[in-house]
Amino acid sequence: MLKFYVLCFLFVTPLCALNAQEEGDDFLSTTSPVATTSASNAISVTPAGQGRISLDLKGVDIIELLKILSMKMDMNIVPTKEVMGRVNVFLNNVTFEDALDIILINNGLAAVKEKNITTVMPLKVYVETYGQRYKETRKVRVFELKTASPKDVAHALEQLKSNIGKVIVDESSGTVILVDVPSSLDLMERALKTLDSPKDAQIFSLKYAKAQDVEKQLGKVFTPGASQVEVDVRTNKMAVSDLPDKMKNIRKMIEAFDVEPKEVLIETQIVQVEYKGQFPVVGLTDQGAMSVGTMSGNEFGPVMQELNRLAKTNVLSRPRIVVVSGEEGNILIGSREAYFSQTQTLSSGTTVTAEAINYMDVGIKLNVKPTVVEDGYVLMRIRPEVSSIQGYAVSPLGSKIPLLLTSRADTTVKVKNNAIVMIVGFMKDEGQKKKQPSPFWGHIPLLGKLFNQGVVEKKKTELAIFLTPHIITGDAEKVDAEREQVKVRGVLTKQIKEKIE
Repeated sequence: MLKFYVLCFLFVTPLCALNAQEEGDDFLSTTSPVATTSASNAISVTPAGQGRISLDLKGVDIIELLKILSMKMDMNIVPTKEVMGRVNVFLNNVTFEDALDIILINNGLAAVKEKNITTVMPLKVYVETYGQRYKETRKVRVFELKTASPKDVAHALEQLKSNIGKVIVDESSGTVILVDVPSSLDLMERALKTLDSPKDAQIFSLKYAKAQDVEKQLGKVFTPGASQVEVDVRTNKMAVSDLPDKMKNIRKMIEAFDVEPKEVLIETQIVQVEYKGQFPVVGLTDQGAMSVGTMSGNEFGPVMQELNRLAKTNVLSRPRIVVVSGEEGNILIGSREAYFSQTQTLSSGTTVTAEAINYMDVGIKLNVKPTVVEDGYVLMRIRPEVSSIQGYAVSPLGSKIPLLLTSRADTTVKVKNNAIVMIVGFMKDEGQKKKQPSPFWGHIPLLGKLFNQGVVEKKKTELAIFLTPHIITGDAEKVDAEREQVKVRGVLTKQIKEKIE
């Protein structure tokens, strides 16, 4: 008989435990003690980070719920005796304050805060106690997003809510909770539905513009909360997703940005002019270290002829470069001078000397940045620089470092296509010693050399730089026509013309 009772006890006990587990399936752990009035009630309270909470409430007594919030928020919440009933609330990752607001609004309760005590009462009790209606005009609406990013949508809706409104977002579930007055709620709801509407997506393969540059230019055009942009630098492609109406403008703007850049063929002549007195060309504009002027292609020949008549000219170089509009081209006529530098370090009581080779550009450097503008004009930023070695400085370790004498200038001019920019400057005064025979004795053969007098003849040397921009397309079928255009300019020598032909 005793064995029978023992077996019954062992058999019934697991069944009771199983029954209790089935009745309490909705119970979850909580960080605070929670009391319930019956086994059918369910409370799930989960911490969601500092100052935040997640609630899964099914038929829970409102008093017990306020008790939980009071403990979590570390504040005194005192409900009146008229506060009763059960609530169903599902909130995820919201602040304590937002949770309290939503519960009060959805259950028709008023809250009066005096000092450190918040009294909760029904709206009817508030009117009877204070003789006026409770001024809580806010309502709550909950939305689950389908396509839009909750974070981006919240950023957009923050611009539309009223001063007393709230936008609460749960990233994990894609839920947006709006708390505001009805008029603002209507406005935010329309905006939210628009932002969460089906998107139009397209992949753009850019030919000329850089994808990351286009993304920056379109930054203010994309719809906040609705657009998505991905850039692949390797393939220079952009994947854009946005509202259908906005995508129409985005397509037009990308087509406008992704145009073939124009190129500029720049013919350059660098001429050394040796003269006495004043520079033989007038009409130039003084710009500090240099003077600048423009002329048409037909005027170039007469100007060179006049220079050859009044001074001694020497063409140092005739470089030609092709530069994309908006980019910078560089010309160096000179050499890269090498020099050694030494450094000493002390390691474990031993001095270690390291030697390195350094380089510097010496001669004539010309940096040109052409930009094609409207009406066939070219905006040119020109930065010429002339340098020469004047000597050497010797370091304590014996390294010889070149000392450069450098002259540089910077100017920007707007010139017509195929016109010529003339830049002069970088003047040098040089003295050349010559022997001058005396009036009588100096003409006697052999003996006359004894009577010759040494005379220093001063002369001036100046650089004249001629730049001619030609707007070209870079198309292979147009190369021959562009070469012919260059040849008729009259700038190239006969030998270069023959090479081109």
